[in-house]
Amino acid sequence: MLVRLLHRVAAHPRVYEWIQRTAGYAEIAGRVARCLPAAPSATVLDVGAGTGALRRVVHGRCRYIWLDIDPVKLRGFLAKGGHPLTMLADASRLPVGDRGVDYVVCVDLSHHLQDDRLAGLMGELARVVRKQVIFVDGVKRQDSVLSRFLWRLDRGSHPRTEDTLLAALGGALRVDRVERFTVYHTYLLCVASPL
Repeated sequence: MLVRLLHRVAAHPRVYEWIQRTAGYAEIAGRVARCLPAAPSATVLDVGAGTGALRRVVHGRCRYIWLDIDPVKLRGFLAKGGHPLTMLADASRLPVGDRGVDYVVCVDLSHHLQDDRLAGLMGELARVVRKQVIFVDGVKRQDSVLSRFLWRLDRGSHPRTEDTLLAALGGALRVDRVERFTVYHTYLLCVASPL
């Protein structure tokens, strides 16, 4: 019951952003930024965008598209001056045409999805992207007490091992680059392209 109450409080956009900053989101965003193009005409779809924190690392002249399933996060994004290129939608059924965007960024989303929806997400990322997908999420590690504790608090209840995430990505996309880094959790960052 306490965890459910914490999840409700954490869903509030200001609390959510504070948690993200405290959890080291700046490090994650910096790594994503290094993978994104500086090309002014690129289209970047942020799948599972939350309150749009990644918008700050997308080149100013790129076309940024916010997408999340949570209307509270949408209100948080719009309240801080988010522009109207937004989609309130399920990540496993993207309302985007085939090869409709140049780049897709998907950060800290997969652990919120059950296995069937994870497969749907990967298929959708592969379907809509023209150039590259930048995927980041924490991995499940039984050997880390801190990681196990943090996963218990997280609203996402489906953390996966690195091998499971790589297999899911590799089933839909060509994984071109893999990085591992630690910010409380161990993270997997993958840059992938359409098959």
